[in-house]
Amino acid sequence: MIIQLCFKIYVLSILLVSRSKADVPTIDKTPPSSVVIITKDNYTKITSSKTVFLKLFSPKCAHCQSLAPAWEEMAQKCNAKHEHMVVGEIDCASDSVQNQWCHSNFQLSGLPTMLYGEPSLEGVHLEEYAGDRSASGLSRFCHQIAKNGPICTASNLQACDTKTNKDYETYWGWSGEQLDTAIKEHENDLKTLEQQYQELFEELHNNYNAAASKRQSNFAERKANIRILKEIKNTIESR
Repeated sequence: MIIQLCFKIYVLSILLVSRSKADVPTIDKTPPSSVVIITKDNYTKITSSKTVFLKLFSPKCAHCQSLAPAWEEMAQKCNAKHEHMVVGEIDCASDSVQNQWCHSNFQLSGLPTMLYGEPSLEGVHLEEYAGDRSASGLSRFCHQIAKNGPICTASNLQACDTKTNKDYETYWGWSGEQLDTAIKEHENDLKTLEQQYQELFEELHNNYNAAASKRQSNFAERKANIRILKEIKNTIESR
């Protein structure tokens, strides 16, 4: 009788312990990600007046998966240190709308693609990053672009200096035709300057080659004279 009672108590205790373990919620010890999740719907709100460093990816992409740990490590350092920076990621394969937005806005040629810069106007000013993909390389670049502070644009005038603000004020009053004319004039000026500097660089290159050749000739002549003088000196001393 006592043995049966002890056995029942033993069985009940096991059941109670099992149930209590089952009732304890599982604690996820994975630290929260430092990477800001960006979508078509929150892009403007999150990136407004910021400088961004964005990774566009697909969860199924092998290269994207390889990049993820380095990107997370860099984001943890850069987002914490620079308030005006947003290090984020955009899943371009989450659904058809997101996919179309990624490809039409950012002109993707493949994934992952990393973009940085001033994010206004749906990312028209962003440039592609093609540098070192290690955590240290990404961190160096992020700190580098962050040092320049917020980027001055029409939608982020508080980051502009006094002169640039005045320029914006002037140009806001221009018509579309006036703006087109000014853009063409500046583009033509750039082409002229490019040609001028190209000619200057060619002239400098030719001058450098001429100077290098003259240097080599002069050095050779002096070295030959030194050799002759030393030979004569050694001959005299050996007599």
